[in-house]
Amino acid sequence: MGIGEIDVDASVQLLKTEFENSVEDKSIWTVRRKSVSVHRKCFFRFTKVTAARLLIQNDTVVFSTQSPHFAGWKLKGETVVNFLPEKAYDMIHPTAKYRFQWDDHVESCTFLEDLAPGVILVHQHMKPLLMGFISARDSVDIIVQEEADQYYQLMLTGVKYSDIPPQPRYVRAVTYPSGMRIYRSSNSEKTRIICIIQADINVKHAPRYITNNAFVTMMFNYLTSLQGCKDLPWTPIENATGRTARK
Repeated sequence: MGIGEIDVDASVQLLKTEFENSVEDKSIWTVRRKSVSVHRKCFFRFTKVTAARLLIQNDTVVFSTQSPHFAGWKLKGETVVNFLPEKAYDMIHPTAKYRFQWDDHVESCTFLEDLAPGVILVHQHMKPLLMGFISARDSVDIIVQEEADQYYQLMLTGVKYSDIPPQPRYVRAVTYPSGMRIYRSSNSEKTRIICIIQADINVKHAPRYITNNAFVTMMFNYLTSLQGCKDLPWTPIENATGRTARK
């Protein structure tokens, strides 16, 4: 099935609806992993109470819920990065150079074609996980990029595409509605990010709990690596593939 047989409008609408629900519905999620940064507060007057008083900030949290599309988990990650939302948006651009400087999971992402304003088709190759226990995989995905007053966001969902058949070195994965929302705020050096991922990577030989927890680790490491982009030199991307001017 070529792209001409895919209902792009319907695919994009379903993607946007499910992604929005995943971001906004807080009742469905269970915490799976979190990091805590602890900072001791200094006081001029030392007492037993103030000595034990700590400022605690959750830097990165990963949640799960059952995916409605396959037997595995849908994951949500939340974090805060100490740089501009515009920089974060450029760091996650699927085909630009920055992504490959910090995202240890991606091997390549090839632009295939424009489908509509702000909508592109790509072919992604991902590296093996767990020292090769989970093989390298690939996927063909529709990617939607949007800008709004409150946030930037990138969303993706997989499609069947006969022009790119499965390849011997890779296991064909299926991406279900996923994406990332990068919030604008009055504090330009503190950017809140929510990431949703659900993908069936077609692992036949491993128990489901192993692949579920492998994805929790992958999500956590991904967001931690994104935090490290604070020190990555950055020049704003001009004419980024698949982006349209903000309305």
